[in-house]
Amino acid sequence: MPLSDQRLKDLKACILAFHQNPSQPIDDRHPIMNNFFSTLERIFRYGLKAGASRGGQTKWDPWNWIEKLPSCTSNSGLFVPYQLLKAIDETKKSSRVTTAQGKGRLFLRTLVQRKLLENLLQLLRDNPVLALRHYEAGHSLFTDEILSEILRSLFAEVARLDFQLDLDNADFLDETWELPVMKELQFVPCR
Repeated sequence: MPLSDQRLKDLKACILAFHQNPSQPIDDRHPIMNNFFSTLERIFRYGLKAGASRGGQTKWDPWNWIEKLPSCTSNSGLFVPYQLLKAIDETKKSSRVTTAQGKGRLFLRTLVQRKLLENLLQLLRDNPVLALRHYEAGHSLFTDEILSEILRSLFAEVARLDFQLDLDNADFLDETWELPVMKELQFVPCR
């Protein structure tokens, strides 16, 4: 695998764009937000192994293996940090998204908001068997030592940014990264 990857370059460009205008809040309306999350999604999908189903091979979404992490902790002794387990549980319980793609997208938003991207990457780096169970060797950033280290440094930089995402704004994640602006109104009774 080459020592450079377009997905890493795209992620770095998004991070630089966030830094270029520090006075602009990094929220759901930020002009780079869709590109940023699309890039993260491409990173997590790249090299993902196809899953087996009754009808044959189907391409899994990263959420398909991520949602099983809590059961891996009890069955195989794998240590998953509590914050990741909590994010997985909250994503599973969300009624705003119903598809694996939607759940995966909500999970990525949760990881970014709570600064946990690096934790998930570290879990894969510390457990190469887990990474190789779900990702093709040589065809994933998670299975390449050098590229995963570059990715780790980029995820660390993402954690330094102050994201102000509305995690309740998830109704359209099953279909798109483009989210509507949500406004909360409070009605006061009057006579």
